[in-house]
Amino acid sequence: MHRSLIIRRLKSTASHIKPYRPVGVGEVPRASEEWTENSVFSQVKEELLNPIARKQARQQMMAELKKSSFHETYAFREHKGKTWIAPPWPLKAEKSLYMPNYRGYTLEDTSNIIGSTKLLTGKTSIVRLYTSLSGQMQVDEYLKGSEANAEDVQIVDINIPDHSSKSFLLYWFGLRKLKKSIEKSRYGTYMIVPKNGLSKPQRLAMRQETLYAGYVYVVDEECRIRWAACGDPDPEEIKAMWRSVRSVNKERRKET
Repeated sequence: MHRSLIIRRLKSTASHIKPYRPVGVGEVPRASEEWTENSVFSQVKEELLNPIARKQARQQMMAELKKSSFHETYAFREHKGKTWIAPPWPLKAEKSLYMPNYRGYTLEDTSNIIGSTKLLTGKTSIVRLYTSLSGQMQVDEYLKGSEANAEDVQIVDINIPDHSSKSFLLYWFGLRKLKKSIEKSRYGTYMIVPKNGLSKPQRLAMRQETLYAGYVYVVDEECRIRWAACGDPDPEEIKAMWRSVRSVNKERRKET
């Protein structure tokens, strides 16, 4: 490879890493916020049978593909979703932002939509957010090891299929296979959020800069994001995640 090309590639690889800043939204999420239509079946049925809704969904999907797929794929191949580095310690509660109230269904109850705030309130949580298999594989790496069972923390998965068609196929044809791959005890904390449940401002606030990457958040009992990471983890980031969990748990025990 030509020397100048190598230098340019090295510079571009280094320049994509951004400093850490608080992740999340400024508004306190409310558990009472729900979709006006509470039935997943009714919503999917509407999208399936309504020709106008089908046409709009198809146009939206094509626009998304044209605008983002090439850029997202290229960006992920370049740096595997590592666009910022996780902090070594958790943020202080007063400086932290909040986890949005994602709306979707859990594997425990696939018929009704709930908000993620209900799952997170009152507990220390590691939230794993991803939109693709590559992202899921990345977040799995953060939980390898004995500490995953030793700490007082719940694991919450938020799976957001990256296209409306994937949401549809997963709901109607993929749930049985998905359930077989996950322990039954985790059904209640495994959420699937339809694509239209993720707004662009939410994605920017959560620093989801690459759709194909995985994102991990340590969230306290008031839904504040105290620590976050993206992409493939390095050993120091995994240590920092568990350090953050222990710190948040220590704070929670002091308050009770």
